Amino acid sequence: MGSTITTKRVAAAARTQQGRTLFVLFEESYSSNVTPHTPEWCCVGLGYLPSVMQRIFELASDCEGGMLRRRDGRLTPEGYIATWLEQLANPLVLHRTGTSLEAGDSFTSAIHVSKLDEAVAFLRDAGEAAQAAALRQDRLVRFDLVRDAEIVLGLQARIGIEPWRIVGAHAVAHRTGDRDPALGYDPVRGRAPSQDVPAALKLGTDVRLLRDVEGTWRCAGWQYSLVARHVRTLWRAELACPGHHRKQISAFRNALERAPPAPADLVVEIDGSKVTESYLVKNIEALRQQSGAGPGTFHISVTADNTYALTSLQADCAKWLLAKQPHATCTEQVALTF
Repeated sequence: MGSTITTKRVAAAARTQQGRTLFVLFEESYSSNVTPHTPEWCCVGLGYLPSVMQRIFELASDCEGGMLRRRDGRLTPEGYIATWLEQLANPLVLHRTGTSLEAGDSFTSAIHVSKLDEAVAFLRDAGEAAQAAALRQDRLVRFDLVRDAEIVLGLQARIGIEPWRIVGAHAVAHRTGDRDPALGYDPVRGRAPSQDVPAALKLGTDVRLLRDVEGTWRCAGWQYSLVARHVRTLWRAELACPGHHRKQISAFRNALERAPPAPADLVVEIDGSKVTESYLVKNIEALRQQSGAGPGTFHISVTADNTYALTSLQADCAKWLLAKQPHATCTEQVALTF
């Protein structure tokens, strides 16, 4: 499986007529399994500060498992986020603010024909009757991001339009454009937020058990996936307490890496009533036969032969039972909800 190779990142900004700062995120990248390796620019984020911060952390989560990396190797989510924050602090001025949204069924169409009626209704309800009529008749509508930011962003959220379909890569002079720190986001470092560290157990090299809010151990998945999921949640904390995401990510990752191994005498309690996927139902029935249990909830001991099948079950249908609770390895451990 290929990775996305990121080579450059640029943030641009403009002041809207409503007095808000609109940010546009551009990234230069290429796919590792497509040759030649020619980086291309693309708009990867559009919106006001909360939405672009959320987008940055979403993109950063792909770094943990290696799906997003540098040319010379691995890129951590922390390092990736830092480059975007540097850009947000001193963004390029977005001069080309016009955009055209075309309705059609091609890959590049901003508004798919299946969403045309919904888009027209949104514009009409927003008081943009002329724009709604133009979209209906001509399958094309034009906006200016400074004047019409609220309408464009509202339409994007309503029908789901990728940023690159709204803003082309040509919209910013990536290297020579003028920058304006007055448009930037460069907050004073905030107080450190409370640091929640998960109670975790290792199951083999990569899989982790986490304790939920009721104190029950559940199979949460692979470590990299858990860290990635955690990264995606931290954008609000970064806005509330700027400058602490790096420590939060590192502490969470370290808690999983340093987790004690699960005991060898693990038993799993399986409740198949919550499972609907056919392949999982078959897995549960196979495990039931191995255990020799009858209908209903049953227990099975964990072995090398059934570990994969057990860790593939829905987290909420399998309780991992420990005869003895492990000694806490962190002073701050919390139960997580899956």
